[in-house]
Amino acid sequence: MQKQDKRKRRCPKLGSIVELKYCREHADENNGICSKIYDCWWEEFDIQDYLKKTTPEETLNKIKNSSTQPKVLSLVELIQKAKRRIS
Repeated sequence: MQKQDKRKRRCPKLGSIVELKYCREHADENNGICSKIYDCWWEEFDIQDYLKKTTPEETLNKIKNSSTQPKVLSLVELIQKAKRRIS
């Protein structure tokens, strides 16, 4: 487990290099696990199998059921809020 947790890659949310351990334990969503963990790590190794072995099923279900908005939709909402504030 420690070997996998030491893997590093650039985090698209933070814009810096992080270890897998950060994604599993310190991200602020879903009891610590980042909802983008599958998207970021699937090319590096079998992240799905790894999480099945190391993470409670309840937590994995929260990740799968989390409703993350597409970036475009969230940008549109932010623009609409800004327009309302200006009006």
